[in-house]
Amino acid sequence: VQYVNRPNLDFRGFCGTVASGSVKVADDITILPSGKTTKIKQIIDAGTTSEINRAFSPKAITITTEDEVDISRGDMI
Repeated sequence: VQYVNRPNLDFRGFCGTVASGSVKVADDITILPSGKTTKIKQIIDAGTTSEINRAFSPKAITITTEDEVDISRGDMI
C-alpha cells in the first residue's frame, strides 16, 4: 500500500501497484503484517479512474474492501 485515499467519510481506497500476479473483484485478500482477511469490493484503474474487474502486474490501482479493515501505508495485500 503506497497511499490510503480518504477524500470523504464514504470512501476509503488503498492505492498501490500490483507487484506480481493478478487480483480481481471478490478475491479473498490477506493484509500483512496484521493477518486480517477480507474481500476486494472494487478495483479502480489509477490511470483512467474507471472501475475494472481485474488487474495484472505491474498495474497501478486503488482497491476498496468489503469490510472495514485497518490497512496502512506500507502494508502488503
